[in-house]
Amino acid sequence: MNRIRGPEKSKGTHLMLSARSARSASVRPARHGDIDALVPLGFSSGPDTFDYVFSPRQRGGAQDFLKFALSQDYGASSYRQHYVAEFGGEVVGSMILYGGADNNRLAIGNVKTIIRNFGALGCVAVIRRGMRMESMLKPPPMDCVYLGHLGVAQDMQGRGIGMALLAFAAKWCADAGYSKLVLDVAVSNARALELYQRAGYKNIEQRLFGHRSPDMPDVPDHYRMVRFIKN
Repeated sequence: MNRIRGPEKSKGTHLMLSARSARSASVRPARHGDIDALVPLGFSSGPDTFDYVFSPRQRGGAQDFLKFALSQDYGASSYRQHYVAEFGGEVVGSMILYGGADNNRLAIGNVKTIIRNFGALGCVAVIRRGMRMESMLKPPPMDCVYLGHLGVAQDMQGRGIGMALLAFAAKWCADAGYSKLVLDVAVSNARALELYQRAGYKNIEQRLFGHRSPDMPDVPDHYRMVRFIKN
């Protein structure tokens, strides 16, 4: 089983934050024991999208599936693809990072996770909705690192945790030999947009869900953003 997590030197980083924020935070690869903290953080990054794809009535909600997916050793939602920000011994932020070269491996893992969780019959509708989402929020190009599911605990927002995660992601990207970081963010998420713009991300495309896909009325339109990294 391939368990490569990116560059070897990205084991963890201690990052000093601004005087107005928490005094310091560390960013490290997620562990299995972080799963309970990762569920609400990951879900908060896009609740409407998660609910659209993963909340058929028979399983009781997208967060149930997210917890199951995090516990697996494969797929983009596995804890092995996550990095967490810690402050005061608590997980207060998280994100997913992976290179475009891992798209196929992770996509196979995603399908395997969905089948295991929803069963041979229940998985069909979930996979169909997931494919509709992926047709709009496309996997990253081979020469990019994808940053996804970035979430910060509500009581720690505005204290530099998000910026610490983004700084770690930029270093991870450079150490892995990539020159671009890409992400998707809801057009309506003004706070996240402002954070990404301050970190050097630029809008390169807008994905219009409600207009092009009438069956997705609750999924917000998204921007795809990119940041160029100097190696």
